[in-house]
Amino acid sequence: MRQDYSTADMEYSVVEILAYISGYMTLVPGDVILCGTNHQGIGPLQDGDQVRMEIEGIGTLEVGVSDPLKREWPRGVDTEMAARVRGTAG
Repeated sequence: MRQDYSTADMEYSVVEILAYISGYMTLVPGDVILCGTNHQGIGPLQDGDQVRMEIEGIGTLEVGVSDPLKREWPRGVDTEMAARVRGTAG
């Protein structure tokens, strides 16, 4: 597991996200909204990786990452990007 992330750690609450999305489209039962996470410290996804999203009591969605070009990036953290996101690049 690369990340175990709680909605309590999100920049915007679930209610705020739903209100924003509802402002420009109609949500219906069964719609899935993937909000992303604070990705600092986990590095990029690459060909062959598996992504699994789980909502307790609802279910799990798992997808494989496929890059036909088979590109590779360093698995470590992009510290330059992390600094830009934090606003500390200099």
